[in-house]
Amino acid sequence: MTIQWQDTGAHIAIAVHSIEQAKKFYEQTLGLNLIKEETVDDQQVNVAFFSSGSLMIELIEPLTKESPVALFLKKRGEGIHHLALGTSHIDQTMHTLTERGIQFTKDKSTKGANGAHIAFISPTQTHGVLLEVCQKQ
Repeated sequence: MTIQWQDTGAHIAIAVHSIEQAKKFYEQTLGLNLIKEETVDDQQVNVAFFSSGSLMIELIEPLTKESPVALFLKKRGEGIHHLALGTSHIDQTMHTLTERGIQFTKDKSTKGANGAHIAFISPTQTHGVLLEVCQKQ
């Protein structure tokens, strides 16, 4: 089965210690438009979305010292956390990829920022990149 990828929901996520500090660079220095900020309790992060034409940039800041993003920052420091690919049918996409031998970090999608449904594929299967499949509502 062919997977239908789409631009909606696609983004690059950057892990930061402080959204407030990082925001200054993206807004003031680069001149990008801040689209939205929110807290995503399910993922234990605060997020800020910026638009750069067709590219969305998501800054992610951990809410707790035990969150996956906090552990990422402790191990690797600030930088690209994941690449997200948009899909209009996340359950179908997950099913197709599972049939192709891909294992997701969780069996079902979870709630992400902007009300999206998300699922992650481990970097061990994607040549070192944490990959998120994202269905934006």
